[in-house]
Amino acid sequence: MEKKSWWPLIGGMIALLAYAWAIAPIREVVVDDSYITYRYAENFANGHGPVFNVGERVEGYSNPAWLGLLAIVHTLGLSVPVAAKVLGMLAAMGCMRLTWKIGVDVLGLSAPAAWFSTMYLATNIGFAYYSISGMETIFYLMGILGFFYHAQRGNPVLATVFACLMVTTRPEGVMYLVALGFWLFVNRKENGKWWLPCLVPVFVYAVLSFIKHGYYGAWLPNTHAAKIGFMDADDSGFMPRLWALGKYTFSEDAVPIYVWALMMLGAVSLPLKRVLPAVSAVCAAVFFVWYSGGDWMSFQRFYVPVLPLMALMAFASADFLHRHMDRGWQRHAVWLVCLMWLMPNLQATRIDAKRLLAGEHYNPAMNSRPHVIVADYLRDHTQPGDVIVVNEIGAIAYVGQRDVVDMLGLTDKVIPTFFPGKQYDKLAAYVLARNPKYVLLNDKQATDSTEMHPIHKAIHEQMMSSGRYVMERSFALNKYKNLLAFVRKDEPAR
Repeated sequence: MEKKSWWPLIGGMIALLAYAWAIAPIREVVVDDSYITYRYAENFANGHGPVFNVGERVEGYSNPAWLGLLAIVHTLGLSVPVAAKVLGMLAAMGCMRLTWKIGVDVLGLSAPAAWFSTMYLATNIGFAYYSISGMETIFYLMGILGFFYHAQRGNPVLATVFACLMVTTRPEGVMYLVALGFWLFVNRKENGKWWLPCLVPVFVYAVLSFIKHGYYGAWLPNTHAAKIGFMDADDSGFMPRLWALGKYTFSEDAVPIYVWALMMLGAVSLPLKRVLPAVSAVCAAVFFVWYSGGDWMSFQRFYVPVLPLMALMAFASADFLHRHMDRGWQRHAVWLVCLMWLMPNLQATRIDAKRLLAGEHYNPAMNSRPHVIVADYLRDHTQPGDVIVVNEIGAIAYVGQRDVVDMLGLTDKVIPTFFPGKQYDKLAAYVLARNPKYVLLNDKQATDSTEMHPIHKAIHEQMMSSGRYVMERSFALNKYKNLLAFVRKDEPAR
């Protein structure tokens, strides 16, 4: 076998085995938000339209392409949760291949440097988790990488396809289109039909936006009003968002600081024309984290879309040293150091997987098995038409097959209007006016909490003062958080 074929074949097999090792312990995990998309997709496929509760036109999702794909899966009679995992894993394999190709063909890295970058990606907990969680994250990442690779390689048709996939899978894909499209414009003399992967996705995004506006009556997903509005209730303004950016970027389960440092060193070592698009993509991710205030989900979901580019630039620093070493043993020592760089990644992935499965440290919605148990209970204790109020709505609505009111407003247009000024008493009155049969409240929101979240507290106080609800039972979500189930008194407790 020729030397040049060793890395793509044998190295690719090792990377796939490493990826299998990373996902094996958490292969059955599903994040609660995935069930929200499943419910929208199945309602869409069943002829009810892309809605969460039948008859309520609210855009409580932000991944239309992924939702549409899962709707097709349901129409074909296949299991949506199983298909979401399979599609996520296939997308992950495509991302690993694209990472290698970008490293070698676009950034000009040596085969070992590109392989170490791919290995870092394959064994990263964020990449592994979101590939099997049911979320659209890795499918979205494939769109970004495909657009990046084919645009830089002068293939405008495939670049356009991946760019359309990118902007229709996540709304912030437009930011990556701007960040990467700018460099296509700058180098337009070399890129031929540079306008094709820049303008066609804009047209597709505009058409999709008009269709959704006609159906939902809003230009932005309701998730934007709920999440950004909720954050602004506590942390509006530039500096609070900057503080949130720092906390999110350098949190415990974040991309390590040494990777950020190596990425900066590697970026400096690469030719500007090659590296500036990658740097722009990372900057787009940082801007989005600043704007959104971060995310409640662990494992840095908002940085996963640029994780391969970060890894490639980080290992480019090692590649630079390797190219400038005079002695053979020094050149081999560089790759030995790269192998050592992978060790903290491997260790963190294994530790995080154990914590996730043990119900420690992370939000229980990251592993929604307890919510499935709650959903089964509520399905047995309610009738079609009964309303349930809850915080984490995904599994409870999808498995329980009941109408659900999200007290944080993801699937309700009115609730986000109460966030400015923290009008939680009005919010509580609004949800209780829906006459829910069950109201489910968290006894605390985080490991360091000592009481209910203010929204949960406001609902609890109004329930108790009305005298219409009584606590029926509690469910342990994890080692620090319980879900308290309150039932209307006119409904006999069972």
